Amino acid sequence: MTRIVVILCLFFILFFPYWFIQWTAFFILFIIVGSFAYSRLTYYAVSVARTQSIVRAYRRQVIEIALAVENNGFLPVHYCSVVDNPGGLWRMDESRFMFGLSGGQKRRLTYRLKGSMRGEYLIGPIIVASSDPLGIFPWVRRIEEQCTIIIYPSVFRVTREVRSGHPGGTIKVSDKTYEDVTRLKSIREYIPGDDVRHISWKISARLGGLYTREYLQALHSPVLLALNLSLEDYPVKHRYVYLEKAIEICASLVVFFSSLRQEVGLLSTGLVHDLHPVVRIRGGHSHATMLLEQLAVVKGCGEDADIIGLIRESPI
Repeated sequence: MTRIVVILCLFFILFFPYWFIQWTAFFILFIIVGSFAYSRLTYYAVSVARTQSIVRAYRRQVIEIALAVENNGFLPVHYCSVVDNPGGLWRMDESRFMFGLSGGQKRRLTYRLKGSMRGEYLIGPIIVASSDPLGIFPWVRRIEEQCTIIIYPSVFRVTREVRSGHPGGTIKVSDKTYEDVTRLKSIREYIPGDDVRHISWKISARLGGLYTREYLQALHSPVLLALNLSLEDYPVKHRYVYLEKAIEICASLVVFFSSLRQEVGLLSTGLVHDLHPVVRIRGGHSHATMLLEQLAVVKGCGEDADIIGLIRESPI
């Protein structure tokens, strides 16, 4: 339709020698060209970006998604529509926005999501739409920038019945064979029969006698979590409920032992990207986060996988 109007305007300007008709055609042509230039300038001036590339949360936890919108040009945008795709998550707020932007203005858009099921979700793409002030040349731009949402399994409080030993997994023993040379217990006078390698020569020279270092006698006891997710080992009735409960128990143990600064490892007959997850025993917050991410996306395995055989063959 716009092309036909432009052709008619040019026809009237060139072949109708009446000033009123020619000036009217000039005016209409000026409006069309100006609207087209306005639309193109705002198309390239409006930018939308995400403030997060990855978000981690637990089930039923409220997640806030933020978008940064900016008009990089000098022309005002009388209306701008931004629509974000929330993926498979439940929207607590509307993810469609309609607003105006003056030249150089920035704006932050937020809405809330909630995930009822564990897993990995992709939020996006973003659809941006606007036009010139007269609405002659509307435009739509698709921004493929996505945000990854990782929903962890539910975590329950774990109570520790055994109170002996250190919470970090070190168990006190009376056998000196298991002295941990990295954990000094005390300095005492030398007794015949003590290991001469434990004599502290600096302290002995300062005090004028033989003194030996005594170390903590302990056994290191790391944790390995073995999660059986072979579908054949679960009854058909309520199979999904039992699988999810097993994953939630495993996630609760990861959080519990990590809070005690315990080293934790994981292996499972389930599948993560078509592979059995095998995570070496390590400690630290980042390692616990990685374990929870594995548990967030692990699925049951339909094949007959042997959890005992997996433990024996694993490099852990």
